[in-house]
Amino acid sequence: MHDGQLVGYLAAPPPRPPGDGVGIKAAMHATMPEQRRNIYRRLYGQLAGELTKIGGFTHTIAMNYSDQTTVDTWFELGFGIDQIRGVQSLQPPTEPSPASSDIHVREAIAEDLDELTNLAIEVTRFHAQSPMLRPALSDHGFTRGNFVKAMESPQSLLVVAELGHRLGGFFEVNADGHFLDTATIGIAGVAPGERHQGVGTAIVNFTLDWASRAGYRYCAVEWTSPNLTSDRFWRSRGFEPLQYKLTRRIDPRIAWANPGLSYDHIRPLDL
Repeated sequence: MHDGQLVGYLAAPPPRPPGDGVGIKAAMHATMPEQRRNIYRRLYGQLAGELTKIGGFTHTIAMNYSDQTTVDTWFELGFGIDQIRGVQSLQPPTEPSPASSDIHVREAIAEDLDELTNLAIEVTRFHAQSPMLRPALSDHGFTRGNFVKAMESPQSLLVVAELGHRLGGFFEVNADGHFLDTATIGIAGVAPGERHQGVGTAIVNFTLDWASRAGYRYCAVEWTSPNLTSDRFWRSRGFEPLQYKLTRRIDPRIAWANPGLSYDHIRPLDL
């Protein structure tokens, strides 16, 4: 507050469970243009301590990529680019480029579930490679269950690329929960042995055509910034950066290095 007027705010949901990440959406923060850097620094200085008290050691914040002042401010607070959200317009609709005759793109069916699940696990393992270096935490049952839900939902599209008798890639597409008239590509991947053969491009063409015919005006996708393959692919397919998600990971040793922090209130009771 300044002279009784609101000049900025910053909100964050508590980590669930404690130790989980904290995601600050774009609508959860804003400041007046004047003194933006100073206001954000003071807001986060207050909030960061509160989040660590309740077990929040990974902080992620979404912002417009073109707002360089805000991006620079959060860089100075110890954040780095984690995810990039790209978008492209579907108006006017364009004629999809023809795919290789060896690639058949279609909607997924129940008989694809086993192969789809294994392919999704491969994608997770790919993200464990350098320079992404994400933990490859795979749960076949959870992954398969999500695919079943996508197949059953009228608001979702699960599309696969078939090469002969095997699946070479897949996309899951849903109506975006935050951006109007936007279809967003969620989990997506191409089998390691099928990359650079037009599989991803064929699925993109199918997806853009489907989204345009379904009445969407935009198509969006989010990718990991250090994923060199995804970054090059999505940018070359017409997706322009719209939003960044910046992340700061706090050393959890602060829990015992700072005697003022106590987590007794969130520890499970002895049974």
